[in-house]
Amino acid sequence: MKKKTRPWIGINTSTGRSKKGATLYQLDKRYVDAVRRVGGVPVILPFFETREQAAEILSRLDGVLFIGGDDINPKRWGAKLHPKAVLMDPVREDSDFVAIAETLAMDKPMLGVCLGCQELNVTAGGSLHQHIENHAKGVAHDVEIVKGTKLDGVLGRRPGKVMSFHHQAIDAVGGDLVVAARAEDGVIEAVEHPKKRFAVAVQWHPERMNGADALFAALVGASRG
Repeated sequence: MKKKTRPWIGINTSTGRSKKGATLYQLDKRYVDAVRRVGGVPVILPFFETREQAAEILSRLDGVLFIGGDDINPKRWGAKLHPKAVLMDPVREDSDFVAIAETLAMDKPMLGVCLGCQELNVTAGGSLHQHIENHAKGVAHDVEIVKGTKLDGVLGRRPGKVMSFHHQAIDAVGGDLVVAARAEDGVIEAVEHPKKRFAVAVQWHPERMNGADALFAALVGASRG
């Protein structure tokens, strides 16, 4: 087999339906484009039922990108469903949690975006606010990044305005994770796992922002090692 010259970056997917009712894997092309722009090879991932299935594919990858999507079922942290929650497909949800757990166990570099940030937190034993109003509709706002974090090394303390589309947000921070950024109103906008090579997750959507490839470049860079 020819040696890889660029890191292979797995990207998880969501679900959709064709006009004839077939179940589809669905992925915003902007994630794929962002990985390509910074020198990675995007690899679109199927759903996984078990850690063993995930390990078979993840072991061949250099890093993983976990994308945005609908809401996590709050039973995962012992809460009742909020009336404004829009739950994701449970098949995708189960797959994502299997994949994140295996990615962490393998210490593969990972970047979480929006839902991916929430999933990392819940995987680590944290909880979520199920509905907040002021970050849900493409809000541009400032964030302050915590000094000394990996995110600080990538973006600096005040990287300018980011674009948020989330109505859920981190409440209790899980396990070994640390807060890496907050919005001006105190909402947690990023977490990371300091004991892993690169396990960083943000609530905003860098793939939707012009000139905001630094996070994807950092994932690809960490995946070269």
